[in-house]
Amino acid sequence: LLYDLRIPHHDFVTSLAAITFEGNYVCVVCRETTEPSPNFIVVYDLQSGTLFKKWKPLCDTVALEISSADGSVVSGLQDARILVWDLITGNCRHTLIGHTAPVTSLRLDPSGGILLSSDSMCRDRSIRLWDLNNGSMLAVFTPTAKITSCEIIQKGRYITLALEDHKNLVVLKLVRPEDDLEDNTTTMQYYGLQENDGKVFNLKEGAP
Repeated sequence: LLYDLRIPHHDFVTSLAAITFEGNYVCVVCRETTEPSPNFIVVYDLQSGTLFKKWKPLCDTVALEISSADGSVVSGLQDARILVWDLITGNCRHTLIGHTAPVTSLRLDPSGGILLSSDSMCRDRSIRLWDLNNGSMLAVFTPTAKITSCEIIQKGRYITLALEDHKNLVVLKLVRPEDDLEDNTTTMQYYGLQENDGKVFNLKEGAP
């Protein structure tokens, strides 16, 4: 046993916990055992075993993620909001609004900067992609079937979905206006002889 992180008269909700990739910080939802107040978030520095940050959003947290790449903790709330907390200053960077049900599933791109959010109970069937640098919503997609699993890959460029009663995975690609258009343009279709492309014909004489 390295550290005893327990807080007197509090219980950790260990199903709502996350740890940074390097293992330096762990965050977990905590609730008081003596009062029916909303739960709150604590962050521990695992290098020293000390309480590093503590946040009380005044609404139950139902999903939690932490990213050392972004220096942030992301919490999904019972009231459908998503809060992005600064891991160092403790300030709330962004409040992400768009979902219509509690956000119970959060996925962070390992390289940082992108968040994928959804409701695992499918009360809100949409999945939403967010830019954590400025708090803007990048994209939203609502499938016709219930989502059973979703993941973000390749720096937020692709999202994979598993849908109820679907045998195959669904892969979505995020295309931004500033992206290289080479992959998005359609191949030119030629009608007639390709070697005549760009030539000027004299219709009276019937020759180029």
